[in-house]
Amino acid sequence: MKPKHIKKVLMSEINKVANNPKDYCFHPDTDFTRKRKISMKAVLTGIIGMGSGSLTNELIDFFHASPQMPTPSAFLQQRSKIKPEAFRSIFDGFNETITKGFSEKMPIFAVDGSDIQIATNPGDTGSYYPGSNGQKGYNLLHLNALYEIDYHIYADSIANSGSSDHAFR
Repeated sequence: MKPKHIKKVLMSEINKVANNPKDYCFHPDTDFTRKRKISMKAVLTGIIGMGSGSLTNELIDFFHASPQMPTPSAFLQQRSKIKPEAFRSIFDGFNETITKGFSEKMPIFAVDGSDIQIATNPGDTGSYYPGSNGQKGYNLLHLNALYEIDYHIYADSIANSGSSDHAFR
């Protein structure tokens, strides 16, 4: 499935919720009834699209540093009007639409990354970390593994030496 299609499905589900604020607000007769700087759709889209930055930085990114950007306080006030069920509805509707046509036995994968300490070899400069503060040096690899949950097998993996971009498969 193409990213543009996935985004279209997500925005469609956000619009369904935002177009029915009475179903998803704590005070349906007053919440999101007046035109504000930040609409219900903008709050939902903003929260779903947020990364790990501070709220101020996320708002700057979301509103492209526009002078019309709301304050973090205004954003939080608008957010507090929305029931958690709004996000559940978006999530459920998105998943239902995306998974239409999938076979019943679709594989389920998990991905995880781990650091693995290997035998100490100062000559392997790609993975060697010299000790500091009295600590001995060590070699480290970073492993990313793709695990097939139903069959309890690793489907793929990639190991990177700690300080280089070289990958081992």
